[in-house]
Amino acid sequence: MAWMMGAGMKIDLNKILSCDRTIPQTKLSLRKRQSKAEKLLGPISWESEVAGYVQCPGQHLHTTPTRLKDCRVTIDNVPTIFCFHQQCSRIIAPLNQKLRSKIGKGRSFGPTRALSQSKAAQDGIRQRVKGCLPHILQKYSWSPSEAFEQSPTPLGDNVRQDWRLQFTLFAKAEGHVWNGGKYDSGKPHHARNFKTSGEWLSQARPLGAFTCPSTFKPGAISRSNNQVASQPFLVVESDIQSHGETCSLFNWMREFLQLRAIVNTGNKSLHGWFERPTPEQRTELKSILPALGFDRAMFTPSQPCRLAGVVRPDTTPDPLLGVPVYQSLLWLDLEGVA
Repeated sequence: MAWMMGAGMKIDLNKILSCDRTIPQTKLSLRKRQSKAEKLLGPISWESEVAGYVQCPGQHLHTTPTRLKDCRVTIDNVPTIFCFHQQCSRIIAPLNQKLRSKIGKGRSFGPTRALSQSKAAQDGIRQRVKGCLPHILQKYSWSPSEAFEQSPTPLGDNVRQDWRLQFTLFAKAEGHVWNGGKYDSGKPHHARNFKTSGEWLSQARPLGAFTCPSTFKPGAISRSNNQVASQPFLVVESDIQSHGETCSLFNWMREFLQLRAIVNTGNKSLHGWFERPTPEQRTELKSILPALGFDRAMFTPSQPCRLAGVVRPDTTPDPLLGVPVYQSLLWLDLEGVA
């Protein structure tokens, strides 16, 4: 299972995932899992056997009103505490590590069925990755502030120009880049939402808050899979992991894929832009990344994602600073692209 990156560099995934042999794993009953979670977090209002709502341990740090269901805990797969508010992330992140340590490797408590050999192999990889999560987060720890400071391409203070830097990633890509609102697709007048990278860079401003990691055929008016011309990037995102945990996982992925950009979406997730994986890598990543809490929808070639340098359309101004919430670049590498 040797993966290739860059100029013939081989990465042995078995070596990366060998940590699961040294991490003690326990398979606990649902009742014991619930008990351990409540002992760590306090009373939990269970909406199902494996998920419930809890008072956020970092509630005192929230800058907007806290609602009853803002903080959710799950105890299957990768046990996770997720709070809608980001100000509490420094409290939530270490608690997630404690929760996963106490519960151990996740199990799926849903219906079971006979597995094919291929499916069984994929499930084996997923289970190994789940067991490795605490090790990965510790070994590859990388905070958002560290990522910003270490960005290979310097990022200035003018976040409003970040969209130009992001579109520059497509400088050598074949096809047209899509930009617009999430539903700007499929009608004749949407032809204006498809331009080459150079054409976008000649514009005064972008047309919307979304773009796509794939390019589209000349003349396309629809952001659809059958109109995709090339897939130069894979975008990875998680609504479950904190920003710090997501950055650490991106740092781990740099072992076998080249990271080109990290976009702060202005809300609960970060988007990691990686160079296109090989078909073999893509197949394995479809098993690995969802096991780590990443959204499998991003494997869809025409899936939209956030464009940096644009005000996030579904937010109100920051309550402390009184300024709009921008989607912004956190890390960028344009070497060999521009």
